[in-house]
Amino acid sequence: MIDSILQITDINRISLAIGSFLLVFCAFSLLLRERLYVSETTCSLLFGILIGINGLGLIDSEKWNDKLVGEFMFEACRFLIAIQVLIAGVELSPRYLWNKLSSVSMLLFVLMTIKWLFTGLIIMVILGFGFLDSLIIASCVAPTDPVLAASILKGKYAEKHVPLHIRELLSAESGANDGLGFPFLFLALYLRTYRSPKAAMVRWVWYILGYQIVLSVILGAVIGFVASKILSAARRNNWIDRPSRLSYGISLSILCVGLVGILGSDDLLAAFVAGNVLNWNSKLGKETHGEAVNDTLDQLLTLAFLVFFGAVFPFAEIAKLYAGWKLFLFCMAVLFLRRLPWTIMLFKFIPEIKSFDEAVFVGWFGPMGVSGLFYAYLLEHDKSTPARVRREVVPLVSLLVLLSVMCHGLSIASLKLTRKVARGNNPKDLASAFSNAVFPAKPDPTASGEVGGKHMHHKSHGHGHHDDDARSDDGFGDHAHGHGFHDPYAAGQRIDALSPQRVNQPRVSSVPRAATQFTAQHQREHVSIPIRTERR
Repeated sequence: MIDSILQITDINRISLAIGSFLLVFCAFSLLLRERLYVSETTCSLLFGILIGINGLGLIDSEKWNDKLVGEFMFEACRFLIAIQVLIAGVELSPRYLWNKLSSVSMLLFVLMTIKWLFTGLIIMVILGFGFLDSLIIASCVAPTDPVLAASILKGKYAEKHVPLHIRELLSAESGANDGLGFPFLFLALYLRTYRSPKAAMVRWVWYILGYQIVLSVILGAVIGFVASKILSAARRNNWIDRPSRLSYGISLSILCVGLVGILGSDDLLAAFVAGNVLNWNSKLGKETHGEAVNDTLDQLLTLAFLVFFGAVFPFAEIAKLYAGWKLFLFCMAVLFLRRLPWTIMLFKFIPEIKSFDEAVFVGWFGPMGVSGLFYAYLLEHDKSTPARVRREVVPLVSLLVLLSVMCHGLSIASLKLTRKVARGNNPKDLASAFSNAVFPAKPDPTASGEVGGKHMHHKSHGHGHHDDDARSDDGFGDHAHGHGFHDPYAAGQRIDALSPQRVNQPRVSSVPRAATQFTAQHQREHVSIPIRTERR
């Protein structure tokens, strides 16, 4: 009896693998994310593939029950997305969805519909599915994944280089569109499985739009409102301590999954709405801003999930489906044509996207991830799903998720390397850097202030020099507060400590406190505020 308990099991191996990876990654996280610009999602997925059956074989998933693995993946995706979308709702500015309704609506309804239809067209042309079957699979990758989006939009690097209005827009889109993926999926599925299109549309309207979407929004609003009143009363009477306040949002997401799930409605959309209403009434987002509690728990769950996903990645099933060239063409078409061109075409109608550079950034960073796996495993376990779709949806979506994790997770590192190899323009922020990489333009010496091949950032009385790395630690140029405007205090004031001319440089005195208070007008017009200097 004791011998059987002490035997090495797969749980022991999985715990050892995930625990070892998390320990090592946490020890080198700053180096990987802030110096090498490699996403934690990329590292965790690659590590999972390494230890899985397709790598070293430390975790043998072939002997596991496929049905149990699928059920576990489905429920893990469900909880992970619910936690992430509620955090996204809490961290948005109060009343953000109401104040930015036009921009969010364009992304959720117009852009998402175009992505769904065009991805279905790609699947139909390249892989040979029927039109409705193609739309069923396309609905899995139509939403922007909130889990992978969080890895791009959070952290010091994102706060410094991605403007706040872009971060909030992508967070709102990724949080809301996961729950809104149900109408696209079941519209195609009902039209495919029902004999009468009229019966299919009636079922879709009352059950999907009414019971799944409208009811979940109402339930989420009620749950968030009640939770906000309870939290406000507890804070007013000093009944709740700080750790409990910080974990309040996570607890609410679990409640939404349980309560709304029991009622059979859309728990993911309800969790996002509950987070928005909670922040709207209790201002919980301001209190938790800068705190690492939610981010820490979310990171641990995400990394552990991606390690497991990498260990059970269906390489063998993918290889049996189609020829390699066909899979490559399919992946490239979805990656570059699913979102990027349509965002560029529509950004004039999205008020929160203020420039072509931001349109390119928003168009590229719409990752496919955990939400796609959620819908894929849902279809796999739904007996009404057509046989071919049911057999191929998980391998195909898994391949797209792998591609998205690698490409989006390594995009920043690629831009950094490109900047080091070919130094040219000095874009102000990450959106400009990415746009220049995708649509390169010839440098304009007059516009960039280049004199004799060297960048002149400010009028200086000294003779020191500046190299590109000295100006900016990240290679994309100085950027203040994540708002995309030039900071005269940050740009061009650092001097090479090893330069022999350092003693002849003017010393920058302390900046008056009043001069540091940039107004909105200064931000828009890029007004430079003079800096007082004095010689030694």
